[in-house]
Amino acid sequence: LFRSPGAYPGRLTLFRARGAMTADPSAEWQELAAGGADVHLIDGNHYSILRMPAVERFGRRLGSDLREVPK
Repeated sequence: LFRSPGAYPGRLTLFRARGAMTADPSAEWQELAAGGADVHLIDGNHYSILRMPAVERFGRRLGSDLREVPK
């Protein structure tokens, strides 16, 4: 049985490939997060962001964001 997700009560972070060929999903994510969403564009496309050197930049950004999460 399929159920639509409810709103996430916190804030979320969305990483998006700058060269993605798909429609920008940012608006939909903003609606699903009661606390809003931070959108970070990563240079590359859907595939290249997972290869060097883009994955290294992505990893640094993700690590930085994770360090800011309250414990």
